[in-house]
Amino acid sequence: MDAREGLKATKLQDEASKRLRYIARLYNEEVHLLASREITDIRQLDGRKVNIDKDGSGTNLTSRVIFEKLGIKPEFTTHDQAASYASLRAGVIQAAVYVAGRPVRAISEFQSDGPFHLLAIPFAGELAETYLPARFSASDYPRLIEADREVTTLAVGNALAVFNWPERSDRYRRAERFVDAFFTRFEELLKPGRHAKWKEVNIYAELPGWQRFKPAQAWIERTKPIESASSLESNFQRFLDASGRSGSHFQRQRLPLKHPLIIGLAP
Repeated sequence: MDAREGLKATKLQDEASKRLRYIARLYNEEVHLLASREITDIRQLDGRKVNIDKDGSGTNLTSRVIFEKLGIKPEFTTHDQAASYASLRAGVIQAAVYVAGRPVRAISEFQSDGPFHLLAIPFAGELAETYLPARFSASDYPRLIEADREVTTLAVGNALAVFNWPERSDRYRRAERFVDAFFTRFEELLKPGRHAKWKEVNIYAELPGWQRFKPAQAWIERTKPIESASSLESNFQRFLDASGRSGSHFQRQRLPLKHPLIIGLAP
């Protein structure tokens, strides 16, 4: 989702809005910044070699946005992940970035190979406008993070998107069939053996600023659960109880059921 930042820089955002449609908002992926333990602050990477994956990759794009917004200017290398870890072990580079949903097998396999750690990335300033806050704990990477510590990082939202093919075209029909298969069989992605990140996905979630692919929007409208009035009131009462502000029945009755506060509090 931070690809929009790159589109702004190339003045292609308006064109992309015309040509792309999203199918669903997916899970968030965390930014892994692997570095030597000698480096304790991300600002120490200024002027040092940092691998950010191949040109055109999501990791490459995200890395450039993050370092630019932090005002840090490393010397970027663009090797694939396997080559970057070899370079990090050899001391050729000082850090490597990888954007992926935790836990990452490649990093789990790397973590027993020397004095390295995951470096914290601050959630502050302009970064807070584009990314989400996230944390790594020892349960994620026990050999990179001490048992009593957490490492702050950033998370990148992901979207499943498709070209805005003309209706009645063969490409449009193929995308339409994919949408139906993806949505109707989505529960299979939640079964054991699949990545835990799929459990974070709400296929009904919207992506502000982008238009959903028409067949996907039609499927959402056909199947989206409608919360009853009694359910909304029950949810609101649970919020009041939890916050210690439980009101009388009369006070609750004075709040119109469609009050935006009530709607906003419904889980």
